[in-house]
Amino acid sequence: GIATGSGTLILPKKIQNSVSLGSVFPGILAKDHIGIQYVDNERLASSQLTNFAPRVGLAYQLDPLTVVRAGYGIFYGGLESNGGTNLGDNFPFRGQININPKSCSLGNCPSNGTTLETGLSAYLGNGILNAVNTPGFHAVDRQIKTPYTMNYNLSFQRQLTSNLAATISYVGNSSRHLGTYADPNAVRALYPSGTSTQQYQPFPDLGGIGTIHYGGVSTYNSLQAKAEKRVSHGLNFLATYTWAHAMDDTGSAGGLSTGIGDRQRALIPIIDELTNSVYDVRNRFTLNGNYVLPFGRGRAYLNNSKWEDELIGGWSSSLTWVAQSGTPFTVNANNTGVAGATDSPRANVVRSPFAPGGSPDPSNTAIAAGGCPTQIRNRTNYYNPCAFANPLPGNLLTTPVTDVATAIQYLGGKSNQIYGPGYYGVNMSLFKNFSIWREQYFQFRADAFNVFNHPTLANPSTHNNSASGGEITGPKNFQSNTPDARFFQLSLKYAF
Repeated sequence: GIATGSGTLILPKKIQNSVSLGSVFPGILAKDHIGIQYVDNERLASSQLTNFAPRVGLAYQLDPLTVVRAGYGIFYGGLESNGGTNLGDNFPFRGQININPKSCSLGNCPSNGTTLETGLSAYLGNGILNAVNTPGFHAVDRQIKTPYTMNYNLSFQRQLTSNLAATISYVGNSSRHLGTYADPNAVRALYPSGTSTQQYQPFPDLGGIGTIHYGGVSTYNSLQAKAEKRVSHGLNFLATYTWAHAMDDTGSAGGLSTGIGDRQRALIPIIDELTNSVYDVRNRFTLNGNYVLPFGRGRAYLNNSKWEDELIGGWSSSLTWVAQSGTPFTVNANNTGVAGATDSPRANVVRSPFAPGGSPDPSNTAIAAGGCPTQIRNRTNYYNPCAFANPLPGNLLTTPVTDVATAIQYLGGKSNQIYGPGYYGVNMSLFKNFSIWREQYFQFRADAFNVFNHPTLANPSTHNNSASGGEITGPKNFQSNTPDARFFQLSLKYAF
């Protein structure tokens, strides 16, 4: 509720007599019904000690050519280092003070007591411990629950020929206690646009209390098909297809590019945010093959001459082709949000985003009549912004909202509902082994990535429901140091 919070600030007992908290800070805590407790546990938090991780597998031969396999296991993860959420970042170990500058023009620069000559001495004349104002905290669940994943699979494999086998599998997992981010000092309601909500917090004299909470979940379900040809006549290949769906209700506990967000976590339970994962790829096909050219010593052709072997023997080539569908993103609204919401309001899908034309929703005044794109899935409008409606604008709110159903009307739908462009790429390699002595050899290889120099569009840079919604301004970037255009590399390796 409003100003009804109560809590305890826990500090290690070893600093009780050596680190002063001053007089202002304890007074602020007492005013907001927060006690101070010194404990023997220097780490302040306790982790689980009895994480039991059973794993079981089964394989059964139905007939000489068919095998069924199944497996289940629990796998515990580590505790992520989130950076910036170190408990040592809290007062009194670390402090940050904001000083508002005075307006200044040449010959007229009034001072607020902070100058180059005096530094912060005038501002902090009574000591930094007494300059505390609306302190914020980094926090973590005191009883840490280790994140874990339950993996399970069922597969059928059939031998088709002496060197060719096909496999079809169901593969899935469920994860629990994933690290997420919450603020116990968030207001418990939505307020009219422009409202200062500091006074409505559970602890009105404190800032944010960013807390790592181990309450996130995720699921993954997939149908996987595979055909594998083992080496014969110098050729082997592997073809795979995956039809999958990944969902979760949270992202990184550090709040880094999660794609999930937090509409108003004090009102809307975390599990209600369960939606498509930002990395969800519904369809993916890969084909990888390697062919040993039939020339040279031990091969079918030109195998009698040492010089022929040196020139054209020992060569191999490989090819990889990958094609997959795109990843999802969120379309934001373009109207005014409400105070107390932590994310931008999300647009609501009212019809197919990939159907061109139509008329904008009456709630969307950013698009003039007749301004809906007549073509979509291009760089200008990858989706149709007229397919979305704005949630209720914040200026309609006159009294605080405390129920979930009404809050969603002002905050919009779930995240990650629209999928961006997919991609495909072809990589090739050519390499040759030069025998040196016994099993030792030199290998020369030439690799070509994105052989056809095919551009792959990124998700839209403008992802809202304005006239420019769906505009794509750049290519997909797979890694920060990986070129997206075609490139070649030559390498030499010595194996011994």
